[in-house]
Amino acid sequence: MRQSIRALGWCITLSMLILFAFLASAIGSMMQVIVVNQGIRLGSPEIEVVNGTMRISFPILVNNTGQYDISDLNITTVVRDGEDSIISRGTTIIERVGRGKLAIKLHNVTVDLVDLISRMTNLLFEDAEFKVDTFLGLRYAYALSFSVGLMNQTFYWGAPFSGFSITRITYHFNLTHHILTIDYSFENHSPMDVTGLLTIRLYNDRGEYLGQGSRVINAPHQSSFSDSIGIIIEKPEKFTMSGYIEMTIENPIFGHVEIGRFPYG
Repeated sequence: MRQSIRALGWCITLSMLILFAFLASAIGSMMQVIVVNQGIRLGSPEIEVVNGTMRISFPILVNNTGQYDISDLNITTVVRDGEDSIISRGTTIIERVGRGKLAIKLHNVTVDLVDLISRMTNLLFEDAEFKVDTFLGLRYAYALSFSVGLMNQTFYWGAPFSGFSITRITYHFNLTHHILTIDYSFENHSPMDVTGLLTIRLYNDRGEYLGQGSRVINAPHQSSFSDSIGIIIEKPEKFTMSGYIEMTIENPIFGHVEIGRFPYG
C-alpha cells in the first residue's frame, strides 16, 4: 500500500515537472516570437473611400519562429468618435500558423459614411478625429491564451462643407424678373470630391415660399470653393428684403443632405 502511494506521489511529481517544463518552454518560445523576433507585425494603414464607405486596411504578418503552433489568432480594430462611442468594428481571424511558417492576411474595418453622417450631421461642416484601437488575441501551443493592445491611432476627418457661409446676397430687377443672387463658399477638407445638385429655397420673414434655384457643383477634395445661385422671385409682392434660405444638395454618395437654414436681410 505504501509503495502504491509512493509511486502515485512520484507520478504526480513527475507530471508537475513535465507541466512546468512545458509551460516554461511555451512561454519562453512565445516571448521569443512576439517580443524578441517581433514575429507579429502590422503594416501601414491605408484609408480608402468608395461609394460612401470608408475602409481602413492594413496587412498582418505572422512569422512563427517558435517551437509551437499559433492558433485562433484574431485582430480586432475598433473605431470610435470623439465622444468614445463605437462607430465600427472589424475582426480578422487566422486559424493556425504552424511552427516555422509565415502567414500574411489583410485586415479591414469599414465605416458606412452615409449612416454615420445621418446620425452625426456636424461631420458635414466640422473637422473631427476618429480613434482607432487594434487588439491582438491568440493561443500558443494550444494551451496559452494571450491578448494585448497593438495599435492606438487617431485618424483625421475632413468635413466636406467646412466653413460653409453665405458671403453676399444681392437683389436686382432685370425688367422681366425680380432676382435674388446668393454667393456662398466653403472648403472641402474631405478626401473625396463634392459633387451634386445644390438647391436653395427662398422664404420671406413670414416663412412664405418665394422661389428656388439649383446649380450643379463640383468641389475638388482639399480645395476652396465659391459660387453663386440666382433665384427668380415668383411672388415679388411678398418679398420683404429679409427672411431665410434653405439649402440642400443631392449627392451621389450621401444622397439628400440638408445643409442648413441661413437668414438674410
